[in-house]
Amino acid sequence: MPKKKLPALETTEWFDDRYYPVMSSKGQVADWLPSVTTILQVSPKEYLARWRGDIGNREADRRIMEAADRGSRVHHACELYLKGGAIAYQPPWNKRQNFSSQEMKKLHKEYGDLFIVLTSQDEAVDLWRFQRWFEIVKPKIVGTEVVVYNMQHRYAGRIDCIFDITEGDYLISGAKAINLQTGRYIIDLKTGSESDDHAMQLAAYYYAVVAPGVTGYDSGLGGMAGAIIIYLNSKVKTGIPGVSTHVLYHDELTTQFNDFLFVKKVWERKHLNDSPILFSFPKLFTRIQKEPKKKPKKQRKKQAKKQVRVQPQSVSETLFEQT
Repeated sequence: MPKKKLPALETTEWFDDRYYPVMSSKGQVADWLPSVTTILQVSPKEYLARWRGDIGNREADRRIMEAADRGSRVHHACELYLKGGAIAYQPPWNKRQNFSSQEMKKLHKEYGDLFIVLTSQDEAVDLWRFQRWFEIVKPKIVGTEVVVYNMQHRYAGRIDCIFDITEGDYLISGAKAINLQTGRYIIDLKTGSESDDHAMQLAAYYYAVVAPGVTGYDSGLGGMAGAIIIYLNSKVKTGIPGVSTHVLYHDELTTQFNDFLFVKKVWERKHLNDSPILFSFPKLFTRIQKEPKKKPKKQRKKQAKKQVRVQPQSVSETLFEQT
């Protein structure tokens, strides 16, 4: 007896995260632009070189990877929080649990894709710090994970959040309140240490938004008052413990953007012939592919009756309905 042909496994495209695709009006990739963070990797970092010398390259690479993974999880948790989702802190299995399995199922059912679980106490604390910042400032959410690009200078990036903020003095960075002007701000969240690169990064995003006619940003969202870097793991002990807030306005952002363009020239010289790595791979990996389960006879009969009632207007429509 011949074996039944099983449906082919679907594949997914792997895009090199160092580059952003620019799509044409026909939905095809028209161009690739390097990311802001990729460009800034060539910026001199003397402190990082000394640190690598102290602990060795292998241990340094491991810690950098762990820090990147932690940052990604905290960013995702903050994004879901802004979207009205729910984030549960559930300690590791060998510690006292905050939620029973039934409670977890209920939360997942209620929030669906907007529900995740954090098992690291440090990551949960980072999220709590961001929540405190948000509750104090009370901004209006304009966007999250906004991709922007600048075609004139050929780069792209992803903005964590865009907030509308009302003028006021806010206790969000130590014992002394910070005055924020009324306006729209680019927000970037950081879970690591402070770096000079961060101001250049925000400046690049800023000029991917305000530069007329060369950006990939919806101009209907309005201009920008400035940019804000929120450090969620700082050494500040007052205000919101562990939170440091840095505000940059137009003049400072312009200075930092000029520095960014200088770094970009260095990157272009070193990566003149670089291009993104692209390939496809399966969405599901399995050695033994199982045949799809057949639907019960009663259910098939009901579906057949429903199809009889449908009166398609063409043969192609009939095939579509039966597929």
